[in-house]
Amino acid sequence: EGKTLEEVALMDWEDVVRADMVLVFTDPKGSAQTGGGRHTELGFGYALKKHVWIVGEWEQVFHSLPGVKGFNNLDGVIGALEVYTPKKELLKSQKKYIKEAFNQWVGA
Repeated sequence: EGKTLEEVALMDWEDVVRADMVLVFTDPKGSAQTGGGRHTELGFGYALKKHVWIVGEWEQVFHSLPGVKGFNNLDGVIGALEVYTPKKELLKSQKKYIKEAFNQWVGA
């Protein structure tokens, strides 16, 4: 896309600032994924008092902070959204967005 690393970092920061929630997909032990941006975004979100939800195995001590919610899989997240989301239309769009993000994460 021709963006500098600084531009990408600021874009990611702005995404967290605008978000209502930070949804972190962890990597399985032994995964080839080496990036750690999710940890930084989790910290930003937590500091900004966002909802922080984790999908997968907890990878580090900050996943144990008060208020951080953990889920074994995407179905758990979607089930929790049904509790937190009063409007069904909003829920549909959230489910679609989360499924798309998940599919990108797993390379589907």
